[in-house]
Parts: sequence; structure tokens; C-alpha cells
Amino acid sequence: MALQSAAAQKRLGQTIEQAIRTQRTTPIGWGLAVWLVWDAVPMSAVLTWLALFLAALLVILMGLHRLQKHRGDYQRSLTSYTLLTGLDGLAWGMLSQLLLGHDRVVDTWLVTLLCGVAAVNAPVHLMFMRALALQYLGIFVPTALHFLLQTPGQDGLRMTIGMGVFLLLLLYYMNNVGRTLNNHVLLTLQNKALAAQLKAALSTVEIEAATDLLTSAPNRRALLQVLERQRLLYDVHQTPFAVLMLDIDHFKQINDRHGHGIGDEALKSFCGRVTGALRPSDTLARYGGEEFVAVIPSTRLEAALHAAQRVCDAVAASPLLSAPSVPATVSIGVAAWRPGMTIEQLLESADRAVYAAKRQGRNRVCAASEVSLRNAA
Repeated sequence: MALQSAAAQKRLGQTIEQAIRTQRTTPIGWGLAVWLVWDAVPMSAVLTWLALFLAALLVILMGLHRLQKHRGDYQRSLTSYTLLTGLDGLAWGMLSQLLLGHDRVVDTWLVTLLCGVAAVNAPVHLMFMRALALQYLGIFVPTALHFLLQTPGQDGLRMTIGMGVFLLLLLYYMNNVGRTLNNHVLLTLQNKALAAQLKAALSTVEIEAATDLLTSAPNRRALLQVLERQRLLYDVHQTPFAVLMLDIDHFKQINDRHGHGIGDEALKSFCGRVTGALRPSDTLARYGGEEFVAVIPSTRLEAALHAAQRVCDAVAASPLLSAPSVPATVSIGVAAWRPGMTIEQLLESADRAVYAAKRQGRNRVCAASEVSLRNAA
């Protein structure tokens, strides 16, 4: 139902735009009519028709522009548009009352012009057949009255029937085309809605594929993508970056003492605690189990060590959970990117630093460079 309403609004908006463009070319039709009746119709009649049509055109254009800018209730807008379209037809129909009846050849030309006007307007209004029918009535009724009342013999009847059949055939064929176009607009909106739903579904799948379900932090796959982007930034702009490898101390004891449900809640709390101690530009990802990795962009080793110590202090400052009380500490290994390294080597360096921190007593920060120096010694 919502799509049908949106399709109707879209059709009306497009039709109003086309109607405005068509109305702006209406003076071309005036010029053709004046040329046809020149020297055959009193100039006073010509000027009267032009004045009436000019007034009608101004009303029509103002009304259409108002509908275009201030689209309110659909039914009210449709009624206004239909009445304006009927006024346009009546303005052309008044041609018969003022310009016909002076010369039979000119009359034939003018009727042909009116049929041409009807044909030109058919594509504009074909998605709203009531408006098109009202426009044709505005053209046909004054013309038929003129021929039936003022043209003697069979000529007037033939002209009336001929014009009526022409307009009815136009309505018949335009109705089929209009129905097809209306269905096309609805189908287009349905396709757009389906495409939007598919895009949203794909985005959801992509987010889920890159997110740890328990903590809602980026997962290992997303972490590798972030590190790859940082590596590219370094290659292009020599922008430094570092990683913190975090391992919660004695996490198995938390699970053994309180159960895995409390352990899961502790992991969530740990994520929030660490994220709060990092910068908004840093990325914390779950690496596996109780291990996490933080990517610290635009940072060299010394600044990364300060960030790691800030995290270490924040975790130890208060229990991760209060009921039951679950205190925890974290050991952190810090590694900075160096030219020639791979992502795997960077993570391995940070991992070795974590184990060094644990060997030194846990609840501390250790740099990968320190581990390298000790191993070299």
C-alpha cells in the first residue's frame, strides 16, 4: 500500500513537471492559430481569444508551480491538477466559439489544429486519464456546440463526429499506454525498495562477518583489514602505527570460579573498559579467547607504550563486574610497524611481548623491542 501511494505521488510529480514544460510552449500553438486565421477572422475575435487564453495560461502555470512546490494531500493535489488540465482544454475549446464559422477551409484547419493539440497533450497526461478526458471535453464540447448549432447541413455533424471519434480513439489507446506506464512506475519503486532491502541485508551480513558476536568488537578478520589499511598508509605516507596485544591475566580462573556466563560478561566489560582508555581513532578487536589487539594509528613505539600503560591501569583500577566481584588485570605486548615486516610478523612480535610481560609477573606492559634485545643478548 505504501509503495502504491509513493508510485502515485511520483507519477503526479512527473506529470506536473511535464505539464509545466508543455504549457510554456503553448504560445507556439497560438501563433499557428493566428497564422491560419489571418485575414479570414476579425482581429477583435482573435485578440479576445488570445486574451482569454493568456489569462487561463497564467492561472494554469501558477497553479502547476504551486502544486510542484507545495505537495500536500495527494487527492487534493490530483483534483487541482485535473481542474487545471480541464481549464487548458476549455481555453483551446473557446477557439471554436471565437474563430470558427468565418471560412470553411479555415474551420477545417482549426479543427485539425485542435486535434493536434489533443495529440500533443496525450503523452503529458496519459498517466491520469480523468485529467486527459476532462481536457478533451473542454476542447470538444464548445467545438461540437458550434458545429451543431451554427453550421448548416451535414458538414457540422460530420465535423463533430469526426473530431469525437478521433478524441475517443486517442483516449482508448492512451489509456492502455498509461496503464503500462503506471505499472512501470510501481515496478520501478518496488525494485528500488527490494534493492534497498538487499543492500541493507548485505551490509548487515558484512557487519556480522566482521564483528565478534559476544563483545560486538571487530573480529580477527576485521582486524587484519584494519592492519592492511595501516600498512598501505605507511607505504604511501610513511604514517607510523603500532599494535597492543592484550591478554587478560588468569582468565581461566574467572571461568572456573564463576562460570562461563560470568566470564562472558567480564569479557564484555573488559572491552568497554579498554575502549574507554583508548582514543576514538584506535581500534580494539577480539583476537581470540581472552586475547585482544588494539591498533594505534599515527603512533610510534614510545607513545604506544604510554597508551598501553593507560589501558593496563584502567583495567586494574576496579573490578570488571561488581556482582559478583570480578577483579582482573591485563598483560600487554606492544609492537610498532617497521619497514619490511609483514602483518603476521607484527602480530607475532606483539604476542612474544605479551608472554614476556606474563613471565615478568603480569599486569604490566612489555615492548617487542625489549624482547628482541634480550633474545639477542
